[in-house]
Amino acid sequence: MRWTEAFSAALAARLLQAYRKPLGFLLSLVLLPLAFVATVTYRFSVQLQEQQALQHLSVTARLAAEIVEETLQQTIQLEQLLSRRPEFRAALLAANEAALAEQLGQALTLAPRLSALTVLDAEGNVVADVVGQQLGRAAQAPGQTPDQAVIPEWLRLDGLAHVSPVHFQETPQPRKVVSIYCPILAQGRVIGLLQAEHEVEEIKAWLQKIRVEPHGFLYVVDQAQQLVVYPYQVLPGRPKVVADWPTVRAPLTETGAALRFEDARSKQAWLAGLSPVAHRGWRVVAVQPRAAVLQILNRSLRAMGLLLAILAVVLVVVSLWWARLQASSLQLLRQNTKLLKEMQQRMLLDRRKRPPEPPEAGGGP
Repeated sequence: MRWTEAFSAALAARLLQAYRKPLGFLLSLVLLPLAFVATVTYRFSVQLQEQQALQHLSVTARLAAEIVEETLQQTIQLEQLLSRRPEFRAALLAANEAALAEQLGQALTLAPRLSALTVLDAEGNVVADVVGQQLGRAAQAPGQTPDQAVIPEWLRLDGLAHVSPVHFQETPQPRKVVSIYCPILAQGRVIGLLQAEHEVEEIKAWLQKIRVEPHGFLYVVDQAQQLVVYPYQVLPGRPKVVADWPTVRAPLTETGAALRFEDARSKQAWLAGLSPVAHRGWRVVAVQPRAAVLQILNRSLRAMGLLLAILAVVLVVVSLWWARLQASSLQLLRQNTKLLKEMQQRMLLDRRKRPPEPPEAGGGP
């Protein structure tokens, strides 16, 4: 037990020494531990806030991806339903443009979000084309070959529907569209192709109700690493390729991904949640500046810092008052000690000057 006694004695001596310096005593006893706790709390709060923000962004991206996939799937189901009708296939085999146009027009009334429906033959030539009211282009003439070079490739898909990357149509008005191709089968062979078109602005409208607050936003990238939907101004013309963006380069699993990255231009830190659009090769990205995520936390910490500053001022005032009190106490102690010494000295001198007392009577032999 000797070491415990030695430790207790050393601690008591240290505390007594610190007690004689009130400012340092309160600083080491209150302010430094409080600053340590505040620092640890801030770091933990920042980490927790970022984790919660990444989860929120991932959920938001997943919700937007499900909306996009559900809407695309509705278009695919409409195409499949139309392509499986015997009268529709018979009209295609007979190259009956009027009959095909009538059935396409009926389908467009069921899907007002579509901008156009087109029937192509097995060689990729237009057989019938019906344009929605909101589309600013004329119907394509029969026999015309669309400018998408990918069409012959998708004709060999043997019944599988495909969503194309965003592509640019120059005439009669420049616009960006996404095409959904559905092969038309008869007796196990491809006899044509049904093509539905969604304008990019229409796809953008699907996601308008989803908000990423504060100061965040959503965007969609297709399988060719081109922007499909982006909330800010993009120069008109060909779709913008964003293969070098961190959110596009990042690997993506079926359950999505979360990402921290830094903007190469502004050096601003960002948080991102990524989600795939089923098996289409598309991805939805929800991003938010890190500074915006920590904005509310920083406001709270500023208020806490103000309180700590006020507490520090109070402690300094108390320490000065305590130091003055200790100084007066020590001065009084010195005065009392001096008086006590002087009294003891006078008593000692009085004893020396006092004559010896005579012996008591009868005290001798």
